[in-house]
Amino acid sequence: MCPYHAHAVVAEGAFRSGSTVTPCGMSFMRRPRASERAGLWLCIALAAPWLASCGDPAGAPTVVTVEGEVVGLANYRGVEAYLGIPYAEPPVGALRFAPPVAHGPFDGPVDATRYGFTCPQIADENENASTLPQSEDCLSLNVFRPRSAARDLPVLVFIHGGAWLSGGTADPWYDGAALAARGDIVVVTVNYRLGALGFLDLGGIDPSLASSPVAGLLDQREALRWIQRNIAAFGGDPGAVTLWGQSAGSMSALAHLASPGSAGLFHRAILESGAGNLFRSSAVGRAIAQSFLETAGVTDVAGLRALSSERMMEVQEAVLENAVVRDTVFAPSLDGTVLPADPLAALRAGQAADVPVLIGTVRDETRYWLYYLPYFMAVQPTYFLNIFPWIGDVANPRESTLVAGYTARNTGIEGWEVTMRIANDAMFRVPSLRVADALAGHADVYLYRFDWRTTIEGGIYGAPHGVDLPFVFGNRAEGLEFTGDDAPVAVSEQMMDAWIAFAKTGHPGLPSWPIYDSTTRPSMAFDVTPSLVNDPDGADVAEWDGIAFDSITPTVDPFRPISP
Repeated sequence: MCPYHAHAVVAEGAFRSGSTVTPCGMSFMRRPRASERAGLWLCIALAAPWLASCGDPAGAPTVVTVEGEVVGLANYRGVEAYLGIPYAEPPVGALRFAPPVAHGPFDGPVDATRYGFTCPQIADENENASTLPQSEDCLSLNVFRPRSAARDLPVLVFIHGGAWLSGGTADPWYDGAALAARGDIVVVTVNYRLGALGFLDLGGIDPSLASSPVAGLLDQREALRWIQRNIAAFGGDPGAVTLWGQSAGSMSALAHLASPGSAGLFHRAILESGAGNLFRSSAVGRAIAQSFLETAGVTDVAGLRALSSERMMEVQEAVLENAVVRDTVFAPSLDGTVLPADPLAALRAGQAADVPVLIGTVRDETRYWLYYLPYFMAVQPTYFLNIFPWIGDVANPRESTLVAGYTARNTGIEGWEVTMRIANDAMFRVPSLRVADALAGHADVYLYRFDWRTTIEGGIYGAPHGVDLPFVFGNRAEGLEFTGDDAPVAVSEQMMDAWIAFAKTGHPGLPSWPIYDSTTRPSMAFDVTPSLVNDPDGADVAEWDGIAFDSITPTVDPFRPISP
């Protein structure tokens, strides 16, 4: 659920703050420790020619938006780039926790040659975005467009993941240049409020903040409105916008499909490794908010607004420490307006009718956590079901047969591997199928699975959560420590071309890829050679028949104690 890929940091001066955050074009899966920094600074010096090639300030292009002029980079990895464009007013003071306010007229030309601030989040040396310069003045977006005079180009808008806790568009894995150049399309990446600042349900304390549990979603919607106003000036077609997200970004895109207020702001959607199973009821959201206030030592919203962003992150960390699973604490809850109903129910009722959707997962999503939590190799299936009690509750009547069935069908593997398969299906694959089933009959849906397996550390990670991102963005060089140096170019080209074709036509391009139906469940398997498979691992999937995976019935409670 949280692709916090710690990798290379961007070039010196790449942030509007002017901070000297200057690692070179190497790739790191974590922030370099103090003992490594001397070598890193030497690397920066040696990388000077590469840094110069990233963007050419000479002949800097200027685009006139509704709000004013933005000045970008004429030659950024072969495209024009406009970085750190503010799309909303800084959400500070009285605007903290409030819906975003569209940015007013610029005072003068905006320097769009550097990324904006990353939204506040807890620092983690394993999560690179969290180590970049942060500020609540973070509501910015980046536009990558081909270096041509073409007009009316399709627009691909990316919402990053990170469990609604972490991430940011300055992460090199999210660089949109390669996609824009290969597809002759416009790529936009968006920052939005995270954690308590974006998803704390304060409606029970202050009715005027009924939308606070979806403030981060409203930021994304405001960015989509900015695109409708301005993307034509960048050569994009406001009538051909594809909303694309991965992990929590995918769940965000799903929320917009289900939200009446987002209708018409985009025309296609790509849901990558994230479904509808981490939203929550207002009751749970408000209980989390009350815990946050108590931990902060304040009694009202005014008290929260008086806290510094640094203090907000300290309180957030303390609240997360009390959760069974940190990645499920801050998430959108049903506010009655932006999300008036369970998103799956809204989709089944036809809320996103006629919006084509491309949806899928990677083969071994949950093996991602082995990278950071090797002890997961000791977790047996029944313990997993107790870690995630809202799954355990519904699985309990069939727990023994469920575990026995997975074990019997997957002979020759260890108990922890059975756990990973159960976790993968319960947390990602089956919830994604529930979304596809809800949409089927209302819209054209295309299902996929990313099956290529990384060879790092002997292949123990399989195809883990997030491994597909360097392929689809065409940024494999930035993800070598995750993908290995033998990552096949062909797989990247297949995925890039499928995403590009979908953004252009609403069909992912491969001629043998049929529209999804709930009976045969045709799925495109991305590997060295793509292949169509009907209902892959269908017997495992069938174990979960009758379970909604909507997170509302039963609702997600991240603080519920683990059963003995």
